[in-house]
Amino acid sequence: MNKEQQKRLTLADVVAKKQAREKDAKKTQELNIGSYDMYILVKKLDDELFSYLNEKYKDDEMGMINRIVYECVVDPKLKDEKTQETLGITCEPSQIINETVKAVFPSVKERGGIATEILNLSDLAKGGVSVVQHIKN
Repeated sequence: MNKEQQKRLTLADVVAKKQAREKDAKKTQELNIGSYDMYILVKKLDDELFSYLNEKYKDDEMGMINRIVYECVVDPKLKDEKTQETLGITCEPSQIINETVKAVFPSVKERGGIATEILNLSDLAKGGVSVVQHIKN
């Protein structure tokens, strides 16, 4: 889209987008999990948590994937202590996230797929920015 076809961003546009984001914040999606032949329910990853995770796990891609799955899988409830107890997870508190996610989803490919779908649902998988093309006469 060239500059002549685009409209300039206004405060009203920003407010409308903010209201739409707030409404969209509770968006969920069902994902089929092949190894179980069942589905799970995931929620969007908010921008602040994504920024925090991106900084914390900048050198640990698998840690980031596991944390996204842990934070955003709504059902089954991975954060629930009873779930962790039922799965027999007995480890250091710093390893709870990785051990819980690996116990429920042992396949790295599956965990990566879940995290990718969460990022897609959250509109975080793509940049959302493009270069303005100027037409020279």
